[in-house]
Amino acid sequence: MPDMLQLMKNRHDVRNYSDEPIAPEVVERLQREIDAANEIAGMHIQLVQDDPKGISGFMAAYEQFKNVKNYLVMVGPNTGRLDEQCGYFGEHLVLIAQHLGLNTCWAGLGFNRKKGSFEKRDGERAAIAIAIGHGRNQGASKEMPAASDISNLNADSPEWFRQGIEAVRLAPTVLDEQGIRIDLMDTANPDGRRHVRVIAAEKGHFNYIDFGIAKYHFETIAGTSNFVWV
Repeated sequence: MPDMLQLMKNRHDVRNYSDEPIAPEVVERLQREIDAANEIAGMHIQLVQDDPKGISGFMAAYEQFKNVKNYLVMVGPNTGRLDEQCGYFGEHLVLIAQHLGLNTCWAGLGFNRKKGSFEKRDGERAAIAIAIGHGRNQGASKEMPAASDISNLNADSPEWFRQGIEAVRLAPTVLDEQGIRIDLMDTANPDGRRHVRVIAAEKGHFNYIDFGIAKYHFETIAGTSNFVWV
């Protein structure tokens, strides 16, 4: 099992990609993870290769994407939970890609839903895409939100909560706006697991995708043996 917190620290948004193809064995590993996510979530996530049109055009240029030919497209049944699921399972794939030596970046406005080479069944929606491949650089660290802005972390908080909030501070957002709030409650389940309340930003085109990303970061590092969402 890779060190997930270290992967979160090492991963940075990369928008400029080389022509180096993704190795077949890496594609195979990614596909296994995609298949597992689709089975768990009932989604239709796809890895698209050698398609320069999916993340292209004016808005992709505005977001500074260059030479993106490979991407993950987050597709699923068009329900009220789709955006959160896209964030949650997409971020899992992002960190697996980092572990496999690839670079990634969430592409919201730059994703061309009309020209991309992917399948969308009746009742499904393509919510967002994730650029993936070999970057021309490794990206750079971004300014992280203060723990006090996104949580009630304090000196008496348990270590697992502190680590979870650190992971949320490292979480990427689609438009660089971290709007989530996570608070540790005084209550607990009979089994001792503490209650944790999470609230998404009320506004923002991709706010529930960011919500899913942040929840994945917190769960993965804090550990669901320590808490339950309320």
